[in-house]
Amino acid sequence: MTIGRMKIEALKLMFLNARDIHEDELTSLGADQNYSDYLASMPGCIHRALQDMVLRKILPKKVYVIDPYADGEWVDGGFAFDTSRIADLHDVARIVKHGSRGYVEDVGYDREGTRILIFGYDTAYEYRVIYDVALPAVDQATPNDMQPDIPEPLAVVIPYFIKAELFTSDTPSNAAEAERARGLYETALARYAQDPPSSRRVRIKTVFGGW
Repeated sequence: MTIGRMKIEALKLMFLNARDIHEDELTSLGADQNYSDYLASMPGCIHRALQDMVLRKILPKKVYVIDPYADGEWVDGGFAFDTSRIADLHDVARIVKHGSRGYVEDVGYDREGTRILIFGYDTAYEYRVIYDVALPAVDQATPNDMQPDIPEPLAVVIPYFIKAELFTSDTPSNAAEAERARGLYETALARYAQDPPSSRRVRIKTVFGGW
């Protein structure tokens, strides 16, 4: 789902539910005093929703294969991996060692700033960093056709997050609608987080060393 479609679905949840809206209408709706303030606030809402998902660590994890000749330096007793090599890293979940027959074991490590110290590193094996992803910021300059790299079941509930944030409590009905929208968002995220990991692993992307 694109940023523009998230805005449209939020508008439909709040006001314009009688017809479909095309993304090319967002410019004219942004000039309408009935909707301009809401649309101007939506990029910030979308950004907060995406960062909420990042912090909850519910997005599909990715895998980075360490290149010991390009991704860090050798130190006494092991290898210091430079995590800045992973452009979309939020946090390291695990490091695993693989051999010719597949998985061998999880590997212990120490962290020092942006470095991960892997002791006893053996170049006969492949070391894979399984990590939680970060997402780029969304702001007023973000184009409407940009599509955040998140699963569709999470993308479709962001309009509820927007509605919950933008529907103020100046009337009892708006406050109730905002509370209900937030509840739907929280329920959807909780259900997604409870899914077996294997159901989300299909989206894991392997990024090889040197990227």
